[in-house]
Amino acid sequence: MLSKSWLSACSSVSIFSALLCGTNLAAQCGPVASALGNGLPIAAPFRTAVNSIVQMPNGDLIAGGLLPHNYGNLQRWNGTIWTDVGGGRPYSVRDALALPGGDLIVTTTGSTDRWNGTSWSTVGYPGHCLALRANGEVVYGDDQGVVRLLPGGGYWLLGGAVFSGPITALTVLANGDLIAGGTFTGFHGPAGWVATSNVARWNGSTWQVLGPGAPGLTGVQALTSLPNGDLVIGGWMFLLGGRNVPGVARWDGTAWQEMGSGLAGMVHRLTTLPNGDVMAGGAFGLGSGGPTFGLARWNGSAWLPMGSVGQGPSSSNEVAVYALGQLANGDLAIGGSFGTTNGLASPNVALLSSTCPALASPVGAGCQGTGGLNELLAESQPWIGTTFRSRASGLAAPTLAVTVLGFAPMAVPLAQLLPQGLPGCAALVQATAVQFAVPAGGALALQVALPYEPALVGVTFHQQVIAGELDMSGAITAATSTNALRVTLGSY
Repeated sequence: MLSKSWLSACSSVSIFSALLCGTNLAAQCGPVASALGNGLPIAAPFRTAVNSIVQMPNGDLIAGGLLPHNYGNLQRWNGTIWTDVGGGRPYSVRDALALPGGDLIVTTTGSTDRWNGTSWSTVGYPGHCLALRANGEVVYGDDQGVVRLLPGGGYWLLGGAVFSGPITALTVLANGDLIAGGTFTGFHGPAGWVATSNVARWNGSTWQVLGPGAPGLTGVQALTSLPNGDLVIGGWMFLLGGRNVPGVARWDGTAWQEMGSGLAGMVHRLTTLPNGDVMAGGAFGLGSGGPTFGLARWNGSAWLPMGSVGQGPSSSNEVAVYALGQLANGDLAIGGSFGTTNGLASPNVALLSSTCPALASPVGAGCQGTGGLNELLAESQPWIGTTFRSRASGLAAPTLAVTVLGFAPMAVPLAQLLPQGLPGCAALVQATAVQFAVPAGGALALQVALPYEPALVGVTFHQQVIAGELDMSGAITAATSTNALRVTLGSY
């Protein structure tokens, strides 16, 4: 929580409000496309496509799909070249999931497989989609239901429910519930037949319906969850509340809601950006009869075009985006069946970066205290509309920590400000606001709420932690400091 010292005279919000008083300036942000090497070439006249893109813990990208015969169906991008992952996969890859420990799970048209970095093992039947639950369990959707992979090997149908049609999309809500989407009219569970249209919820013990379900011409093809617990579905056309809703809709826990004028066409993939905006990929236009873009972003009130994919010079394939992969730095990797992205040659894969990036970089150095080296590291990127998180470590116990926030840097030996300042320790931030806390276990988790305000894009602030080591009577015996972070607010 921010201390009251963050409140400004301009309004009862954070000190960022002071920067907004009397100004209506707003940065014009948008995506810029870049190629990933030579891409994953299209082999005319056959349909080839990238269906899934994920980032591994080491930063590499994994792209899976149906690729030309001289490529394995699963490729790794290490920043320089594309290579097969474990010899590739003999069947078309439908989805991929990177696990925190570095293993990879893929669903294909032939099986569900696990790559441990050295070898492949088959862990399930052919599948369509994957999800990682909050408890660490891996689940995948197949033609009969949702399958849970058991930690010691093996699998079973979650809740024993057999669905009438395939499960093609999965997502996890903020409360941990699992949502399954697909093309089905209901499921057979322990209590018998339960009717529902194309969407169902697993609450940890039973499958439930969501209101009237989501009747649609092509079922639910894509799902994502919002920070507030709402659910967003994607497909072609849904019949909700007696009206046709094109492309996308939102379940608010009680009823289905339209999202602007919708997306006219097929939505194949959805993902939620760190600031809560929704990104959609597919083959669609904005509104009825609008031009086809293939990429759009929902900012809470309207859909905005985020780029267009086009035909390659040697293919007549369908042009569509099938994969959206979020990277740790906020970039978005896209995959599908296309030859160009925003006019740039990028067969089947491309990278979208913001022209207003969010940045958090270390400045200066921390110093040594009795708890070790004092360090401050960013744990998220500072996008407007999000909470910026960082973590200080190496702090002694007991310690009184002072978080210093300000809009200007400085470099003053700590001993000039505090007589207990140790050699090599420095104050690196001119204080605009401070907050006091007692670290636990030598570490301190920090967070700063960033308003969803375009006029703040490009604003830079600085953060540092000063630590006062205490004796048994509570007197400060030594003062140490972390490095600082230079934080620049960005927007998609």
